[in-house]
Amino acid sequence: MQITSEISENQKYIIDCSKYYEKLSLLCTDININPHMNTEDFLNKSTLFADNLPEPLKNTLQQFRNHANKEGILLLKNLPVESQLPATPTDNHKSSYTSESLLATIGARLGYLVGYAQEKNGSLFHDITPLQSEENEQSSMGSLVQLELHTERCFHPFLPDYLLLYCLRPDPAHKGFTTHAGIRQILPLLSQKHIETLFQPVFRTGIDYSFGNKKTRKANGPVMSVLYGNKTDPFIRYDLDLMTGLTSKAELALQTLKEIVIDMMDGIYLEAGSLLIMDNKRCVHGRGEFKPGYDGNDRWLQRSYVLTDLGPSACDRIDGSRVITTSFSTV
Repeated sequence: MQITSEISENQKYIIDCSKYYEKLSLLCTDININPHMNTEDFLNKSTLFADNLPEPLKNTLQQFRNHANKEGILLLKNLPVESQLPATPTDNHKSSYTSESLLATIGARLGYLVGYAQEKNGSLFHDITPLQSEENEQSSMGSLVQLELHTERCFHPFLPDYLLLYCLRPDPAHKGFTTHAGIRQILPLLSQKHIETLFQPVFRTGIDYSFGNKKTRKANGPVMSVLYGNKTDPFIRYDLDLMTGLTSKAELALQTLKEIVIDMMDGIYLEAGSLLIMDNKRCVHGRGEFKPGYDGNDRWLQRSYVLTDLGPSACDRIDGSRVITTSFSTV
């Protein structure tokens, strides 16, 4: 495993947005709608304003949507930051909406922001901050334990296509790395025998902690394959903590995958004004452990989910809503 705090600028998934800072700041200011009170108006305006993003940035996002890359991530650095950021909260109380504006406009170039009824009450913008009562849990609010590598909402029939993480405040101790590994990096290290097994529906994953699996039981979710799609350039659904194989062959393939994923895992320390975009079909991610001070200076990210197509989830959304209401049994 590598952990990268200083990333070489020749890495192709790193985009320095400092030259667009002024234009992006004006764009955020011009949206001028409260995203939490007038969500649909905010999304509509953000979608229109997404056409005003700098042309090179739009091209980069389009290329990433069309072809992805071997890492399965894009890191946009030196984006605008909030002019007056309050103490790290346990819930949102910012007076400005720079982060939400960036998530919405950039997200609109990839698809449609969505929420899940069980996650933050269906909000489209999630404040990810440490919570003392959950510091030892496998959840986004955890801190003292490593959040194991996983596909976001692996168990869900409408899992997000993209996961966006914007950093408002980094961990002052330079811990809490966001970890990741891409399937295009992993696949060449798997044997053909294990690849064939991973394409078979002989694995069962678990329901997430935030969706009711408070005892983090393994394998209380759906049966699925780990790899799917194109045989030579597949997608991945994976949860290191909650997934099991249903046969000895499947368990062996899963254990082999686990060893490779951990070995290939890299980590990024997110700075304020960095937006990490993850292709949820092509990479797995997690988080390193860190020790919060609960003093207002702790790590603060904001998260959004993106679907490229709203159609399939229409059966589990109220008409006109972006909130997916699929229910799950965690027994």
